[in-house]
Amino acid sequence: QSRDNRILLSLAAAQNWHMFQTDIVQAFLHGTLEDVDIYIQPPARYACPDGYVLKLRKAVYGLHQAPVKFKQEVTAWFRDNGYRPANDSETVWMKKVPEKRNPMGSIVSGGLIVHALYADDFLHFTDNPMLYQMFKEQFRQKFDIKSGSVTMYLGNRVTVDRSKQNVALDQTDFINELLDKIGMKESAPVQTPMVARLSAANAGEKLDAKEHELYHTIVGSVLYLGCWSRPDIAFAVSELSRFVLSLIHI
Repeated sequence: QSRDNRILLSLAAAQNWHMFQTDIVQAFLHGTLEDVDIYIQPPARYACPDGYVLKLRKAVYGLHQAPVKFKQEVTAWFRDNGYRPANDSETVWMKKVPEKRNPMGSIVSGGLIVHALYADDFLHFTDNPMLYQMFKEQFRQKFDIKSGSVTMYLGNRVTVDRSKQNVALDQTDFINELLDKIGMKESAPVQTPMVARLSAANAGEKLDAKEHELYHTIVGSVLYLGCWSRPDIAFAVSELSRFVLSLIHI
């Protein structure tokens, strides 16, 4: 999915598209549970007879089905409003709006609008900002949203300069937080952070369960960096990930 987003950001720069960002308020509470029976204990001070439980009709945060049910609601909305999925995972939706005349006889310009979804965070790309305004008005009839210009998206600082047709990604904050978390804030940088011809012989002593969990977290975090703004470390991180399962005591 990071690949699809980076492609869209590149197209936005090349085509000089307008970009917007939307966040859905309490997104996972929108999912309906019509096809699954899930029961909960009554909350404290809720008037419920002894021995009874409550059946959920809507998803709640912490429920495994909540993200899936929310995506189903969003997918249904896009289909009902004439959008087409641009990928198999249905995380990118697009619509080509033709020019038309309004009742006054003047021409209303059309254009292309593309939406990229990641959970409850949305990026929007369009060659006509009026299309985004129309989308926002329609979408607000279904979901409570916060919208605005693109600043931060999935841990990436996004800087847009339409005058130069430039879109830049920056994960400095994410990197600094990771270094601080693992106690490497003062470490000296190196161009390629790995030894040559890495093998199991370089693993050293086995890690205990807590150390292994931390190592797993670090590898996952830097894999995320490699997928977004640091493709230069992708090979080194993929090599390190080969040894994740071999570093814990059996």
